[in-house]
This record gives sequence, structure tokens and C-alpha cells, in this order.
Amino acid sequence: MLHTLFSFGSVKTAPEWITLVLIGVQSGLQSNKRGIVSWARHHGFEPNTKNRKPWVQYMINGIKLKMGPSFDYESHPLEFTSWLHFRSLVDIILVNDFTTYLIFVLAYFRAPEGGHGIVDILRYAGGAGLLAFNVWVKVDAHRVVRDFAWYWGDFFFLSSTTLTFDGVFELAPHPMYSVGYIGYYGASLIAQSYWVLFVSLLAHACQMAFLWVVEEPHIEKTYGGGESTARKERNEYFKRDLTIFKNFDFFRASDLMTGFIVLQTLLLTLIIGPIDHSSSFTDWKYWFYVSQALVWRTVYNYGLGAVLYLQGERRWWNKHFVKHGDSGRDGFGSWKV
Repeated sequence: MLHTLFSFGSVKTAPEWITLVLIGVQSGLQSNKRGIVSWARHHGFEPNTKNRKPWVQYMINGIKLKMGPSFDYESHPLEFTSWLHFRSLVDIILVNDFTTYLIFVLAYFRAPEGGHGIVDILRYAGGAGLLAFNVWVKVDAHRVVRDFAWYWGDFFFLSSTTLTFDGVFELAPHPMYSVGYIGYYGASLIAQSYWVLFVSLLAHACQMAFLWVVEEPHIEKTYGGGESTARKERNEYFKRDLTIFKNFDFFRASDLMTGFIVLQTLLLTLIIGPIDHSSSFTDWKYWFYVSQALVWRTVYNYGLGAVLYLQGERRWWNKHFVKHGDSGRDGFGSWKV
């Protein structure tokens, strides 16, 4: 039944997915060429326009009805009313997007065979926790940015020349796009479905693509390099650091050391071979791999944690380098390695 309902919902909302893509295109055009405002002006949405086409007047009447009897459409600039029309379209898309995703999750939810064990209870609790955290992120983000930024109002007109960040915006960069969709993974946990997980990953990737292609360039263009000073300061410390294998430099000793360690680990694993599962607890390979995991996890958690604690409390790490004629930056460079 739910699979049928989801299929019906997918067919019914196919135009919605097309419109969702068009919203991204429209936002980009509005940011770069004032495309939506120009389109509205061309079709007679400007205030005090005579002899409007019926479909234009119908859309304007919808805005008047939504805003209430005290709203005078003809006394507001075109940029503001264009944003109201765009906002109405976004509302339709967001509601349908949430509804179809919810139906999709329910359609692929399967209750565990043989009842609910402790693992299932923990899975439900973890998923519910992620969903609750997602709701808090969205609510707090809306508290900070209000409707104006929530509906991309600065693509149409500016109410402030500076960006104000508070609350959840201090938790993570672009929280509405990053941790603001962590509920996807909570739903995947509850549904226990790889289909839900893969679709959620794709949906989240599309959100991040919109951020990268449309939102970020618009912020830079509209508000300038508000973080340029901080970014320059960060770049002095993080120039071309190795991130996994990104920025790998064969002329940098630390990168070569990292590469050799990874290569050694892979070769050692291939030489030792897989564990004999028929007698795993008595197989020395099993205890070798377990000890490797325990040792390196202990070093990571407690070894590095101890260094960070001493550095925070006594500046212990930096003092060591200063004592031997180096600088704090040298100490930080060694810490990164």
C-alpha cells in the first residue's frame, strides 16, 4: 500500500522536482542578472500597472490574500513583491518535498523480524535524536535569519549590509545546509533501508551543490569578504596542508612519511591475510588486528587528548618549541604532522 502511495506521490510530484531544479536556476539568475525581477517587470507585475493579464492578476490576488487585508500591493516596490511571489513558490515546493520524503521513508520502513532487540531500540533512539537535533537546527536558524534570509530575500533587495550570525551559526558553517539535513540520516536509521540512505545522500549532495554554485557566490558578491581577514589569517597557518591525499607533495617529508605509513599498513594487511572466522578468537591474526585498533584508538583519544589538555592549560607544547629557539607556529606545524 505504501509503495503504491509513494509511487503515486512520485508521479504526482514529478513537476515539483522539475520546479525544485528551476528554483536553483532562478536564484542564480536573480543573483547574477536580476532575472526574476526583470521577468516580473516584463509581464506587468509592477505596481499600478493597468490592463494586467488575467493570470498575472490571479497571482497578485493570491499574494494579497496571503498577506491579509491590510496589505497594499500597489504601494510596494517590484523587488519586494517579486520576492513574495518567489516565496510562495518555495513554500509549495518545501511542503511537497517534505511530504513525499516522509512517504518514501514510510514505504521502505521494515519492522525487524523476530521483534525489536536492543540494537533496534538504540537505532530508533539514535534516529529520533538526529531528527530532534535537525528540528532544533532549523528552528534556531530561522530565529536568527528570520523570513528574509530564510527565503533568500537578499537575492531581491538588501535590508542590511552585514551578516549577523548567532546561535546555531556558531556551531557549524552554513548550518542550514550542513547539519540542517542530519535528519536525513536519522530517517535512514529508523527505516533501516539502504534505499532511504542513498536517496538521502543524493538529496543532501544536491543541497550542498546549491550552496556551492548559487549561495556562496551570492554571499561573496553581496556582502564582500567579511571573513577575509580571518581567512587570510587561517591561510597563513593552513596553506596547502595534506587532507587525506589532497595536496600531497612528494617534496614534503611529512607527506612522504604519511604515504609510507599507509603503504606499509596496506602491505602488512595483504601479507598477513584475512582472519579465519571458524576459529577467530584463537587465531593470532584476530588479536593482531584488534590490538592495532585498540592501540591507535588509545593514542588518538588519550595521547592526543593529553597533549591538547596540557597545551590548553599550560601552553606546554608551544613552550617546548620556544624553549629550543623555535616559534609557536613551528610548534603548530609539528602538531599538524
